[in-house]
Amino acid sequence: MRTLLLISPLLWAGTALAEPVIFQPAPDSTRSYSLSVGDEARPLAYDALYGRYLDTYLDVTATEDGVHTIPTRVELREDDQYASSSSPGQWSDALTALQRAGYDTVISGDDTARTVTSAAPDVEQGAGDKAAQLHAALSDPFASPAFPITVQAEEGWSTTLPELGSYEDVEVRVTAVTEDEVRVAFTGGTGPDTPPDADDPRPWRTRGHRIAGLAVLDRAEGWVIRQVVTRETTLTLNGQKLPSRRTTVLTPLTDGEESFAPEGSRWPRDIEKVMAPTDLPPATEDQMFGDEATFEFYGAPALLAIPAEMESFIQAGRMTFNDLRLFDEAGEPVDLRTHIGTVYAQPDFGYPDSLRSAALVTPNVIGPVMLDQMSRMTAEVAWYPSTTQVIEMTADEDGRASVDSNGLRAQLHPGDRPGTYILRYSGQKDDLITWSVPEEISGQAALYAHDRGPDWLSPAESQVRMFAAEHPEGQTLVLDTETAPQAIHLRLARPAEQPQVRREITFAPREYGR
Repeated sequence: MRTLLLISPLLWAGTALAEPVIFQPAPDSTRSYSLSVGDEARPLAYDALYGRYLDTYLDVTATEDGVHTIPTRVELREDDQYASSSSPGQWSDALTALQRAGYDTVISGDDTARTVTSAAPDVEQGAGDKAAQLHAALSDPFASPAFPITVQAEEGWSTTLPELGSYEDVEVRVTAVTEDEVRVAFTGGTGPDTPPDADDPRPWRTRGHRIAGLAVLDRAEGWVIRQVVTRETTLTLNGQKLPSRRTTVLTPLTDGEESFAPEGSRWPRDIEKVMAPTDLPPATEDQMFGDEATFEFYGAPALLAIPAEMESFIQAGRMTFNDLRLFDEAGEPVDLRTHIGTVYAQPDFGYPDSLRSAALVTPNVIGPVMLDQMSRMTAEVAWYPSTTQVIEMTADEDGRASVDSNGLRAQLHPGDRPGTYILRYSGQKDDLITWSVPEEISGQAALYAHDRGPDWLSPAESQVRMFAAEHPEGQTLVLDTETAPQAIHLRLARPAEQPQVRREITFAPREYGR
């Protein structure tokens, strides 16, 4: 009896850990998100792409029966047409009024068919096609900050839903649980009538009715923190419904971070164009701050850039732009809400041999904004130089190799298709991991996220899963080559935990020709 008395509380405690994750936010609590929705149809052939894309920033406030959403900035791209709510002349007064009024979403339990209504329905009726596209994007069940079903906060918990929306037999699995977050993966649906050929190097060109996604949920209040979902659906063009893929990417709107839906496809590519050198040292402070910092205007956003004197992006380490301040033509400060994206080491447009550390600054307000009228911008620039390590993986006679060193884990093994090899690697947050093959090798490579997802996802669709993945720094590389790689060099660049350089930088308008 004493044994039973000791064991029973332990069993009870273990059961209590698996509480349901329910959308129950604090009243009037607010979160800001970046939402990207990409629709891509292939009406003529698998590679004849037609795209429709929407990017928006959202301020979301909890209400008694759901959420109230204000899209503070909207950008639409379709075929060769572009419109931004921040650009004068591209956005009507009616569309601006719709933004200010916002949208109300009723959230009731486990239901993907949620009701989304404009708070200004009379205005919406006469606002045209752009209003319809915005409403449709916000009505997407995976654009909502509430996950469509209740899950249990227990690692390994799973359920198979007979139907999720219009998708059959969807498996939902909890992959990880922390004190604050619950990670969820889900996949299902109906595949094509004719499965892809086993030797097809592009299995993502098939057409079915399938869904795959990753989500990170707030354990206490049920908010979706991050979510990436790709599903097969239809896109209506000129009254005709065409098979398409839709990807929704919902992430927190945080300075220094940015997210996007896949747009087009560049994969597979020649192997030598995907490899990166391993013998370059980390950049020095003098190299990173090489010349006068500038900004230039790209529609509504502006690009902040600091020229760098280095050979490759792999030398750059990590950089952030913080505490941005804007000044008008009279030199007076401008109070404007903005979002600063990720700083990338990238080629200077028009000067491919020159690199610069650059980030987009985007207005995050309702109404037109002319950033090109600013006389200067200032920001605190923090630089985190990297320490580097090159690790060699040597394959055995079966084409297999593995390594676990300094937080970097990698595995190489033959793929299911003859002549393919898969390299999967991960590290720590903010690590930059690149690779090369020392011997001469030919063929093609396709790059996927570390958590690749099902085979029917294209490389581009898989890559954006990094925005909700446990290992966003990791990747899965598929090599299609007649020559088995005998060795692979992995270069690990790990930024310092604290910035080694802080500078107050003034960005001046870029002069034409510079």
